[in-house]
Amino acid sequence: MTDFSGLKKSEKTAMKLRALYNGYGYRPFRMSNFEEYSFYLRNKNFLQSDKIIAFNDLDGRLMALKPDVTLSIVKNASNGDKFYYTENVYRPASSGKNFKEVSQTGLEAMGEIDLCAECEVILLACLSLAEIDPSYVIDLSHMGIVDYLKDRLAEKGEAARLTEFLSSKNRHDAEKLFGKDELLDAVFDGDMEKAETIAPELKPILEELRYVKNFLSARNVKVNIDFSLVNDENYYNGIIFRGYVEKVPRSLLSGGRYDKLMTRFGKDFSGIGFAVYLDELDVYDERTDCDCDVLLLQGDADAETVLGLADGLRSDGLSVRVERFFRPDIKCGKVLTVKNGKTEVYRA
Repeated sequence: MTDFSGLKKSEKTAMKLRALYNGYGYRPFRMSNFEEYSFYLRNKNFLQSDKIIAFNDLDGRLMALKPDVTLSIVKNASNGDKFYYTENVYRPASSGKNFKEVSQTGLEAMGEIDLCAECEVILLACLSLAEIDPSYVIDLSHMGIVDYLKDRLAEKGEAARLTEFLSSKNRHDAEKLFGKDELLDAVFDGDMEKAETIAPELKPILEELRYVKNFLSARNVKVNIDFSLVNDENYYNGIIFRGYVEKVPRSLLSGGRYDKLMTRFGKDFSGIGFAVYLDELDVYDERTDCDCDVLLLQGDADAETVLGLADGLRSDGLSVRVERFFRPDIKCGKVLTVKNGKTEVYRA
């Protein structure tokens, strides 16, 4: 049995997710730490930021530390490819004062993306979160709703600001700019039936969302329809989703359908995927001041007995360190000793 107890939460999660994705037939994708700077410059509209760490290679080429994984995957993709990855990318920190290394794992499916493919990818997003914390939730939306609403409100005000108002759930300023609008109300309320009644043109999009929601709900996945969810409009064009767990204050997972990006690279097929931001899992590593959960003292027991007892404790998710005698320099949750083939609490 493999013992993951000494690993950080992010490291354990990456290993579990690789096994999960392998089980669904996804292949690992490996990329270099560097791409030519011109590659990112040509595709800067698809990046979260145009600030990139660049340097001159030994042959004089201007290179960049990768700020994105999906761009490289799409550039090399063929119809029908299914990849997963675990990579570090380099992006400006939220403070804007420095760069940070972002560890992420995720997957991409490319080809004829139908409802079956969408359901599988979003289910894998849910299973990914379940590996981290059973108390997770997925929010679903569709960029087509935002596009339709922008066209509807274009004559009433600066439609580009709609995404800002939706993301911040700022109904007050939206109504101040665009006036009272029934569809705008339905979007802020997440009312699918009302939205379909007001705008029958949205029926195919709403039926797609209902299908995915029902598919996930039947598998005991908690799903929210949240039309205020807006992902990068340069990147995404169809169904979008984000995932959350209790201990992480921000979204831990983000993804969606990105046909616009495929078109940019001259691909005549579709793509959908997501990323899990592993660096956000640092909040789970609470045992930073301990060497182990259990210090198990061998005493006079034989090796087979003490090591077998240690394996039993590890199977319960505990990290166990075996020593012959008590050592006060080892920080641990509790100290056990072996007596008559069983463990009992050590008393000095």
